[in-house]
Amino acid sequence: MTSAEAADLVDRYTPLVRSVAAGWGGRFPWLADDFLSDALLATWRATPRHDPTRLPYPAFVRVVARRACAARLLVERRRNPAALGRRAVPLDADGSPVDLAELLADPHPRPPEVLERTEEAATAAELLAALPARQRDLVLRAFAGETKTELGEGLGVSRSRVYQLVKRSVAAMRAAAAG
Repeated sequence: MTSAEAADLVDRYTPLVRSVAAGWGGRFPWLADDFLSDALLATWRATPRHDPTRLPYPAFVRVVARRACAARLLVERRRNPAALGRRAVPLDADGSPVDLAELLADPHPRPPEVLERTEEAATAAELLAALPARQRDLVLRAFAGETKTELGEGLGVSRSRVYQLVKRSVAAMRAAAAG
């Protein structure tokens, strides 16, 4: 295959590469441009090696683009593993995660606010204690920041089932609080 033929193929199938990269970018929007760039470059580099007897070119392009996007994701996972969880985790200058609750906390709370927080904490503790042990543990871990995927792996259930369980547990606590 000549370089002109390769360039023509890449140009014709660029929308397919964009589509594959956009699929990955939908899940990780902050990496969308990187996915597209890596997928296009990988397609450009791999096209001269394409063997039409083994795989049609569109299928070849999908495989190359997916592998490029997966490789980008691995690079990003090494840089900041926490950012690829359910929610991104900001990092400070030395690369350690920033505790947003600590940053946003009022360093000098006024006494009525302290009393209100203490009463709310006591009420929450009572409501949590009323839950069965499995639900209590799930709610505490969810509000501590574990992702639904991590919780699901620990319980042996799907992410959507974890969402249902947390929602049901919080609803039970709200119902108990309402009286």
